[in-house]
Amino acid sequence: MKSSTTLLVTCSTVFLAQLGMSIYLPAVPEIARHLSADASRVSWGLAVYLIGMALPMLFWGSLGQRIGRKPVLLAALGIYALSNLALPLGQTLESFLSFRLIQGIGASGISVMARVLIRDTFRGDLLAKALSWISISFVVALGIGQYLGSVIQVALGWPAIFYLLGSVSLLMAAIVARVRFPALAEEHCASSGWASYWRILRHRGFLLPALAGGLGYGVIIAFNTAAPLILQGPFNWSAVEYGLLGWPISAAYFLGALGVNRCVLRT
Repeated sequence: MKSSTTLLVTCSTVFLAQLGMSIYLPAVPEIARHLSADASRVSWGLAVYLIGMALPMLFWGSLGQRIGRKPVLLAALGIYALSNLALPLGQTLESFLSFRLIQGIGASGISVMARVLIRDTFRGDLLAKALSWISISFVVALGIGQYLGSVIQVALGWPAIFYLLGSVSLLMAAIVARVRFPALAEEHCASSGWASYWRILRHRGFLLPALAGGLGYGVIIAFNTAAPLILQGPFNWSAVEYGLLGWPISAAYFLGALGVNRCVLRT
């Protein structure tokens, strides 16, 4: 398979996984009314989604090494799709948060396998460039997602947000099933995986950028958690008005990621 096809598939899957973070945000007040729950508790869905993404990352990588990249990516897409389709069916806050957790677990597998496939396909400078395009897909999805969510909510109702996301995920799984990815190369490592993780965590060249990136990402999450409650609450913004805010956010994300991408291309 051509490397450009791998890049297109992986960027598309990452974009799809990241939509799950922001696409439902304009509908938080409506979801809260449907569940007869406080909107501030419904907003916990973002934190729960991130927990689902973070906890199984090492598991997904290990599983991909054992049984192959494509089966794991298909499984992750399946989990992600089914949890999206199940989300509108819940009638309680607990069921909503539970499905958000499962949704995050599926998104975690998608994100991990996308980056592993990039690593399998590209080397050297091309690998750095490909990973930068993955990052652009990630940040653009965060901004565009809330605008898409607002349009879908106004036109079709908030359940359609998750139904459409689940349906597109199944379509993406069908595409991935027909694609041939690079053969998995055998890797032999003398040290254990945990020893490698500990060595990485003590490496200054990794730790400082990771902390800086984590703090910056934390600002994004804090904003996305509070903004629907404030702007659609005391400020009385409509879903569409809040969704339009996604465009400048997406533009800012894109310009920042594009700047990093150009730096990579020059080096």
